[in-house]
Formats: sequence, C-alpha cells, structure tokens
Amino acid sequence: MRTDLVLKPEIIDGKTAYFIKIKNSAWIVETQVTLDEKDGVTIPCRADFIMRPASSRVESLPVVVFTDGWEYHRDRIKEDFQQRQAIVRSGRFWCWSLRDD
Repeated sequence: MRTDLVLKPEIIDGKTAYFIKIKNSAWIVETQVTLDEKDGVTIPCRADFIMRPASSRVESLPVVVFTDGWEYHRDRIKEDFQQRQAIVRSGRFWCWSLRDD
C-alpha cells in the first residue's frame, strides 16, 4: 500500500470532486466545470476536469483538462481550438487536451 498517495472524494459546489495528494503535492480535481466570463474566459465551455492546487506548496495555475477524442469532436475542431485559446488567454489557467486515439 502506498503511503505517499491520498485520494478522497469531495463535494464542491454540490458536485463530485476529488482531493489528491502525492507526496508533498495536493490538488482538488473538479469534474464537469463550466468556464465563462466570470472566469475570464471569453468563449464559454465545459471542461471535463479542473485540477486546482490544494495548498500553497503547489505553485501552479489551475489546469483545465479536456479528454474528448476525435470520435466526438472531429466536426468541431475549430470551436474546440477557440475555446481552449480563450482559456489560455484568460491568464488564469493552463489547458490540457488528452485523447486516447
């Protein structure tokens, strides 16, 4: 059993989230998060996950993660690109796109 890994379910704003700690790095992972003007994002979108530092030991912007692959997004590549650019341009987030295909 790993003693340097903690994974606990959490509820944040009434939605499922997770607390993850690996050694000295701790994160809150929120699922299905809407980003819009209130977040500085000019093109609204819904992220699959946002990973936010859970302590001051982690010096990072929150990381917005999209996990949709080609199968679901091949007809909207331009819109996806514009949304992800708006996230990065906000200066408040990093943005990752992950896929398995």
